[in-house]
Amino acid sequence: MAIIVDHEKCNGCGICEELCPGDLMVVDPRTKKACIRSDPDCWNCMVCVKHCPIGALMLKLPYQIALYKATLEPKLGEDEIVWTLTDVDGKQEKYEIRRRTV
Repeated sequence: MAIIVDHEKCNGCGICEELCPGDLMVVDPRTKKACIRSDPDCWNCMVCVKHCPIGALMLKLPYQIALYKATLEPKLGEDEIVWTLTDVDGKQEKYEIRRRTV
């Protein structure tokens, strides 16, 4: 799986870099956009994707699971996370999961 950065949306805020537990997300000093240091080292916890305030990050699913171009994108709400699964044909399904209260 791979973290995909939408460079059109990314504003280089650095939240992904701050929150990544594997220290893999960085803001490229040349482009001022987020990028991942090493896809193979990412354990796909999706902390970066869930917390991106402008939705510039998504997870590309491997073809073994969902074929090329399939994505899984969460939107963090106050009480829920809405997961949008987009398949290879562009069909989307949404799953709403209530967030735990701590």
